[in-house]
Amino acid sequence: MGLHAIPPPAVRRKLGGLLIALVVGVLVAVGALVAPPRAHAAESTLGAAAAQSGRYFGTAIASGRLGDSAYTTIAAREFNSVTAENEMKIDATEPQRGQFNFTAADRVYNWAVQNGKQVRGHTLAWHSQQPGWMQ
Repeated sequence: MGLHAIPPPAVRRKLGGLLIALVVGVLVAVGALVAPPRAHAAESTLGAAAAQSGRYFGTAIASGRLGDSAYTTIAAREFNSVTAENEMKIDATEPQRGQFNFTAADRVYNWAVQNGKQVRGHTLAWHSQQPGWMQ
């Protein structure tokens, strides 16, 4: 056989099979590297994803909406942290100087704890929600 001789058919088939296997292997490897990550399961939420990395993903909760099952179902499912919407601001907790009312704040807090949520406070004094005695 010379340098330019054509290999026998059995060798060509073997080389062709190896070449195909090599190309398929490279394509699979490249596909695995560039393919987007699989979507999380349907039950996965941003709150659950945040919790896996030691973080939280929260929402503001209004005590007046706690009777709305669609509202509370979404809040319970999607978030792992709760902040009271306005119930912990000073106009709600101390409407009269020295007279405290934590009823609405307690409703939000109790709902959060019963649903396994972290609770964050809110701003204590907000410029547009100050009781008259504070202005």
